Amino acid sequence: MIPPVEYTLEPTLPHAGFMKQLSSQAPGTCIIDVSQALGTEAAKVGIPALRAPLGHYSPAGNRIFAQTVRQGLHGCGVEGA
Repeated sequence: MIPPVEYTLEPTLPHAGFMKQLSSQAPGTCIIDVSQALGTEAAKVGIPALRAPLGHYSPAGNRIFAQTVRQGLHGCGVEGA
């Protein structure tokens, strides 16, 4: 999932229900949610440090996103991750 940085600090993520439904309907599917990693970093450095104009991530946000996706792919057994 690719959430806006602002959503990552909410107690209940807007896409949590979808994620739960997807994992139950498609067991074994590699699902990577960057929300926790972005939320942890946003709590440390603030939302503006991770957000760029037009809803995009800043370079720092992109780094967190890329690292989390790489770790997720590796955890799913994707070679070369």
